[in-house]
Parts: sequence; structure tokens; C-alpha cells
Amino acid sequence: MKSKHYIATAIFFMMSIFILIMSACSSAAHTFIVAFDYNDGVTATTSVTVKGDSVVQEPDDPVRTGYVFEYWYFDDDEVAYDFSSPVMQNMTLRAK
Repeated sequence: MKSKHYIATAIFFMMSIFILIMSACSSAAHTFIVAFDYNDGVTATTSVTVKGDSVVQEPDDPVRTGYVFEYWYFDDDEVAYDFSSPVMQNMTLRAK
């Protein structure tokens, strides 16, 4: 009877450690840097630090004479970045 109790206690302890380790590895435990490249040749790139699983606030639209700002993009310049999506990695958003 005692051996079953020890086995159950050991399993509970190992599961608790596993859950603790996995929760420490989540993106929520990290912070990420989001840089904004204004892509205008004048304005310096700015950056903000964002907690993992949080959203980044959209900056003011850049202004450049002779150009019309469309949106911020991450990898694909044909797809606008979704500012309601949680940040999961370091990234540079570029103005288009």
C-alpha cells in the first residue's frame, strides 16, 4: 500500500515540475522588441519592448511628401500587419 502512495506522490511531483517548466517556456514569460522602420530615409527607426502574448500599439502614420502611407507590414509587403495579434517574436515593422 505504501509503494502505491510513493508512486502516486512521485508522479504528482514530476507532473508539477513539468507544468512549471512548460509555463516558464511560454512566450508570455518573454519580452520582445518591435522596431518601426519608417522607410522614409529621414526618420530614425524606433522600437518598443512588448511582453510576450501582448499586442503592440500602432504608431502614428508616417508622413512623407509625395507619398501616401498605406500600412505597416512585417515579412510580406503585400499584407498589412494585424495590430490585434499578440507579439510572439522580435520583429521590424516597415511602413509602406
